[in-house]
Amino acid sequence: MTQPLVTVACLAFHKPQETRHCLDSIRANLRVPHKTVLLDNGSCSDWAWDLFKEGLCDTLITKRESLGGGVGQTDLFRWVDTPYTLFVQQDQVLAHEINDGAFDWMLSKLANGYKAVDLAGDQGHGAWSDRAHLISTD
Repeated sequence: MTQPLVTVACLAFHKPQETRHCLDSIRANLRVPHKTVLLDNGSCSDWAWDLFKEGLCDTLITKRESLGGGVGQTDLFRWVDTPYTLFVQQDQVLAHEINDGAFDWMLSKLANGYKAVDLAGDQGHGAWSDRAHLISTD
């Protein structure tokens, strides 16, 4: 199996349908080696466990109470061990395929000093996603 190049870090809170749609879009459209980490930020129900059992995420972290967005992000990044992180929230989707060519373009942006690539594109009109970001982990 190819080592993951990207960790998809997904922060979720009380929105099982939106989270499923987000994770389904990642499975359908992200064509580079990746793994997915889902943080259920205080939902206190089993829906996230169901997504894990269905294989929509590789790692599931559950918190009994909400950590808030910033603390939740920080906790997610503790699970990242790949060169790049694709950070998404539960209501964000990958609207188009990210294949090797698109990913190489994103990496060229990071190599030229960008700290993150907004997957909405330069115009913010959803080139790949509405608000997701690819971040260099280094």
